[in-house]
Amino acid sequence: MQAGKNLGVNSTRILGYKKALQDFKIPFYPEHIIQINHGQESKELMNNLKLMLERKLKEFDQPIGLLGITDTLTVNSLGVLHQLGKKVPQDVSVIGFANLLFAESLNPPLSCIVQPAIKMGRTAV
Repeated sequence: MQAGKNLGVNSTRILGYKKALQDFKIPFYPEHIIQINHGQESKELMNNLKLMLERKLKEFDQPIGLLGITDTLTVNSLGVLHQLGKKVPQDVSVIGFANLLFAESLNPPLSCIVQPAIKMGRTAV
């Protein structure tokens, strides 16, 4: 899982991730969460994301999955994985968490957890 360090939605989404693991009796490993500072310049964010993903990919010799908490991190991760010679979904499964309008236009299409924000807002009011 990857998350932006300074984003308000992080803690809620990480709690949801932990709960899903717990519900299915899958152990939670905090070291599997990559947190990126979203306040960085684009080039710096990409360089840091590449370093972090390279490190994580070296830790695992089996296929792995990546859950991106924001559109920015998810899409940038796809670019970094391509640079690293990793194929999606053969080497790394990637799931986004948002409502990317262009998710189906990507090659391969990006799987996304859809959060119906407008509907949720209307329900809450």
